[in-house]
Amino acid sequence: MRWTDTVTLVSHELTQDEYGAWHEGEATEREVFCNRRTLGARRRSEAADVGMRAEAEVEIRTCDYMGETEAVYLGETYDAEPSASGDFTYLTLGRRLADE
Repeated sequence: MRWTDTVTLVSHELTQDEYGAWHEGEATEREVFCNRRTLGARRRSEAADVGMRAEAEVEIRTCDYMGETEAVYLGETYDAEPSASGDFTYLTLGRRLADE
């Protein structure tokens, strides 16, 4: 694997106001190296099970992943569904069906 592509992982911090209500805070972005992977029928099926239309899959190092649920890849913003396997985490990138 060459690790020649990059993906921007986006996390949103939750903050609580003085009344106890939770609000989504500022987005924090981190760029990490990745490998593009072929999106097979298994990953498409797994994505559909969680209500997502899969469009791409990338492989990142598990130590680089911190639970982000959003990613920017090739200029497009996607929801990210992780699948960890030892040293590598596979992110299935797509859009939630409820978002369309």
